Amino acid sequence: MHLKFPEEARLSLEAKDLISKLIFNVNQWLGSKGADEIKAHIWFRGIDWDRIYVMEATFNSEVNDDCAIGL
Repeated sequence: MHLKFPEEARLSLEAKDLISKLIFNVNQWLGSKGADEIKAHIWFRGIDWDRIYVMEATFNSEVNDDCAIGL
């Protein structure tokens, strides 16, 4: 299989590698041996998985409507 990332996406090599390993080769999918396999990927370097639930978000989205999409 082949996947071409558009230049304007400006993805790092690590991000491209992560995406490719999540969608290609069903027999070797990243994460097929558990979530720790995904967490160990270089793209997630520096993430403190033990504290992620208590850390402040770097981006807080703003909800403008309480309507559910698709209902």
